[in-house]
Amino acid sequence: MKTKIYLGISLLIALLSACTTNDEKSEQTLPIAGYYKVRSMTSNIAVDINDDGHASNNMLDEMSDFFELSHRHYYDLEIKHNQYTQSKSKLIDFKLPHMNMYFEYPSTPQGFNTYTNSGPHYLFEYDYKKKVIHLNVPEFSNQSGEDFGRADHVDVVNDDTINATVKKKYYDFRTAQWVELTLDIKYYKVDWPYNID
Repeated sequence: MKTKIYLGISLLIALLSACTTNDEKSEQTLPIAGYYKVRSMTSNIAVDINDDGHASNNMLDEMSDFFELSHRHYYDLEIKHNQYTQSKSKLIDFKLPHMNMYFEYPSTPQGFNTYTNSGPHYLFEYDYKKKVIHLNVPEFSNQSGEDFGRADHVDVVNDDTINATVKKKYYDFRTAQWVELTLDIKYYKVDWPYNID
């Protein structure tokens, strides 16, 4: 009788250990982890960001100086485990075209822009079963905290494709004003280092 009880307890412990091991393995493997490039970026409002006199919703065209030249060897999005804490939170890092406007040159009284590669980053929880990202979005105490944009949500299409909605301000030459745009961005996973010949 005691042998059967010990055998039952041993089997229960082995079963619980196997479940824990499987959970730990699933936590260690984040299928969406990696580096991503922008496939498309569209805005809710047509704007003239490149000062060509034509407003468009296609941000790859409006910011072609960023996407086609200086940005060729960078990634646009990184998803990874959070290595700085012991929590199960993950980290998502957006690299958006950040617009810097200059008005001090007489030859360009309407102003001109340059870009840096900056954006918001968030901790997030990942639902492995439903393949859903839950962003931990901080509350900003002032407007300056949102200068680099803020993500509304991120959708996992599959392990290699991510869609995101981000709000960010850009200067519209047509209206000569900063306009907050809602950007629908589609990303695809790439190898890193990312090289284009």
